[in-house]
Amino acid sequence: MDDKKTARMFAQDVRQRERKQYIQMPFWQTLSFILHVVGFIALVIFTPLREIIIPERKITKPEPNITAKRIEQLSDAIQTVRLNEILDQLNSLQIILHNMDKMKNDILTDYDAFAMNEAGSATESIDELFKHIISEQETAIESERKFRDNIAEILQMQLNDFSTEDQMEQAKKTLNSARPEFPIIDAAQANAQNLMDKTTVEAQFLSMEKTAEASAVLRDTQLKVNTMQREFQKNLNSRFSAVATYPKVLERIADNREKLEKNRASQKETSQKISELRKEAKTLASTAATLERQSKKNEAQLERNKQAIEKEKEKQKSMEKVDPASKERLNSLIAAGRSLESSIGQNKKDLNARQREITGKESALKKETDTLTRQKEQETKIITTIREEEARRSELAKVARAFPSEIKKDLADNIRAQEELAKKTAEVAKLAEAEKPKPEPLAQETFEPDPLSYKQLGMTELVEAYETAKLLEDKITESYRDINAAETAILRRMSFEEASRLTDVVKVVRPDINKELVETPPRTQDDFEKLKTETMNAVREADNMVDTSEMLMVAAIEIVRPETLGNGADKTQEERLRRMYDLSGLATEMEAYAAESEEERIKDLSENMAQTMGSSSPQMKEYSKSDEKIELAARPPDSSMRSPADRG
Repeated sequence: MDDKKTARMFAQDVRQRERKQYIQMPFWQTLSFILHVVGFIALVIFTPLREIIIPERKITKPEPNITAKRIEQLSDAIQTVRLNEILDQLNSLQIILHNMDKMKNDILTDYDAFAMNEAGSATESIDELFKHIISEQETAIESERKFRDNIAEILQMQLNDFSTEDQMEQAKKTLNSARPEFPIIDAAQANAQNLMDKTTVEAQFLSMEKTAEASAVLRDTQLKVNTMQREFQKNLNSRFSAVATYPKVLERIADNREKLEKNRASQKETSQKISELRKEAKTLASTAATLERQSKKNEAQLERNKQAIEKEKEKQKSMEKVDPASKERLNSLIAAGRSLESSIGQNKKDLNARQREITGKESALKKETDTLTRQKEQETKIITTIREEEARRSELAKVARAFPSEIKKDLADNIRAQEELAKKTAEVAKLAEAEKPKPEPLAQETFEPDPLSYKQLGMTELVEAYETAKLLEDKITESYRDINAAETAILRRMSFEEASRLTDVVKVVRPDINKELVETPPRTQDDFEKLKTETMNAVREADNMVDTSEMLMVAAIEIVRPETLGNGADKTQEERLRRMYDLSGLATEMEAYAAESEEERIKDLSENMAQTMGSSSPQMKEYSKSDEKIELAARPPDSSMRSPADRG
C-alpha cells in the first residue's frame, strides 16, 4: 500500500511540474530573445563591428567654384603643353621627311645610273624584241592560212550537203583535223602581245618617246587581233555545232510526221469501233425495249387470266354440280396462266441479259471515246512539235547556208588584220632603230630637302601645328611611294612613271581638329573638359603619325640600304636607329583640373617646359655621330617651344 501511495504522489508531482513548466515557457522564451538582442546591440556599439555594419557617411567637401578667368588660364596652360608636345612631334616628322627625301634622291640617283648604263645596249635589245614579235606574228599568219586550207572542203559546202549524218560526220572530222592550228595561233599571238608589252616598257624606260607611243598603239592593235581570233574560234564552234544538228532536226521532223500519220490511222480505227459499238448498243436497246413491252403485255394478260380463273371458281361454287366443261375451262385457264408466267420469267431473263450487254457496250464505247480523245490530244502535240521543229529547221537552214561564206570572210579578215599588224610592226621597228635613247635624270644633282622639313614652327598655333603634322605625314608617305616605285623600276627594268602607276601606298586618314573649339576660350568647366579631350586627341594622333612615319622610314632604309638592318653585328645599328626615333615624349603634368589640392591646380609648368626643350637632342646627336653608314639628317628639335608664361 505504501508503494502504491508513493507512486501516486510521484506521478502527481511530475504532472504539477510539467504544468508549471508549460505555463512559464513563453516567459522564458521572450526573456531569452530580449537578452540576445541586447547582447547584439552591445557588440555593435562597443566593438569594431560597428564600422562594418554601420559605416560612417563621409561628408565630401564641395569643390570651390572656378571662375571663368581661372578656366581661361588653365585652358592656356593646357594648350601650351599640348602645343609643345606636337612641336616635338613635328620636329621628329621633319627629320623623317628630310631623311626620306635624302633616301629618295639616293635611289633615284641609282635609277639614273642604271638607266644610263642600260641605254648603251638598248638599241640592240629593242631590235631583238621587234624581230621576235614579227616572227611570232608570221607564225600566227602561217597557221591561220593552214587552217583555211584544211577546211576548204567545208567552205565549199551547200545547204543540201548538211542534210545527212554521214556528210556532217565527214565535215566534223575535217574540222577536228584542222583544230590543232588554234593553239599555235593563240600561243604566237600571246607571245607577240607579251613582247610588245616588254618593248613598250623598255622604250618608256629609255625615254624613247616615239617608239614607246608607237609600241603602245601596236600593243592595242595586237590585242584587238587576238580578240578577233578568239571570237572567230568561239563563233566557229557555236555555228558548226548548230549546223551539226540540222540532220537531226530533219530526222525528228520525219519521225514526228510518221507518228502523226500513225496517230491519224489509229483515230480512224477508233472512230470505226465507236460507230460499230453505237450501232450494236442501239440494236440491243431496241431488243430490250421489245422484250420489256412483251413482258408488260404478258403481265397484263396474266392478270386477266387470274381474274377469269377467280370468276370460274366462283361460278363453280354456285353450281350444285360442276359440269366437265367448266372444269375443262378452269384447267385451260390455269395452264394458260402458267404459260404466261413462264413467258414473263423468260422475258425478264432475256431483258437482263440485254441490259448487261448494253452496259458492256457503253463501257467499251466510253473506253474507245477516251482513247480517241487522247489520240486527238496527241495529234495536237505532234503538230505543235512539228511546227517548232520546222521553225528550228528554218533557222538552221539560214545558218547552214551562211556558214561557209561567213567563216571564209572571218578567216580572211583575221589573216588580213594580222598581215597589216606585221607590216606596222616592221615600220615601228625601223622607227626604233633610228631613235636614240635619251633617259632624263630624275635625281637632284645637289640634294635640296623639302622646305617643310626645315621650316621654323616655333610660333605656330595648335591647330596649324596639327595640320602641318598631317601634311608632313602625307609627304613622308609620298616619298616612301616614290622609293618603292624606283626600286620596282630598277628590278623590272621599266620607267619610273610606269612603276609609279603600279605602286600604291595606303594613306592613313586622320580626323580633323575642331578649330572652333580650340580657338574659342572656354567659359565653363564643360567647355574646358571638351578642350582637354580635343587637344589630347590631337596629341595622340600626332604620336600615331610619328609611329607610322618611323615604320615607313625603316622600310625605306631596308630598300635603299638593306645591309644596315641585317642580323648579328648590325643589330647595334638597328638599336641606334630605334633609339634615335624613339621619341622621349612630353611627361605632361598639366592635369591640374583633376588634382585634389589647390596647389596642384596652380602649379607652374615652366620648369617642366625647360626640361622638355632639349629632351630629344642628345639621342639625335648620338645617332648622327655613332652611325656613319647611313647618312641621314638628324637636326635638333626646334628651340622655340613656349612656356605658359608666354601667354600671360
